[in-house]
Amino acid sequence: MTSHEPPSSRSGRTLRFRVRAGLDVPFTRLSATVVEIGVVADAGAYATLIEVVRLGEGAGSANHVVWHANPSKRQVTPLPTDEAEDLLRGAPFRARYSRSKLRVGGRPMELVEFDHPIEAGPFVLIEPQPGEQVSPPAWATADVTHDPSTEIYQVVLDAWIRSPAAT
Repeated sequence: MTSHEPPSSRSGRTLRFRVRAGLDVPFTRLSATVVEIGVVADAGAYATLIEVVRLGEGAGSANHVVWHANPSKRQVTPLPTDEAEDLLRGAPFRARYSRSKLRVGGRPMELVEFDHPIEAGPFVLIEPQPGEQVSPPAWATADVTHDPSTEIYQVVLDAWIRSPAAT
């Protein structure tokens, strides 16, 4: 198993901004993926999640995620897609979100939009060039880069904790 940062906090360089509902700025969607994620176990300090990334009609990749609030204790291990699909089917909590690569005003960004039952976001992720100072887009409402509760896996876990299935 290898230690891995979530996509929303890679090397601490990716900036994460909350987006106003109904993104109404002109943008070009370069690509889109759908990610289905399931909480398999939650032991308090550690949680186990299964993540399947779907590119188009098929599955693109799958991961077994051991999530911990401490980034140094997080682990992501690739899984065969069929094994992940089986584990996902048995997960007591499942959620889905989409990741779209956008180009807004010449700048590449990634838009993260959660589906039901998650009400967080959407978020836009911006990875600045070394030394670049980034101002939030005018349509962003808050910089949540340093708010751990807005990391993708944590958003899913918080939804799981609030769901009736978790009680």
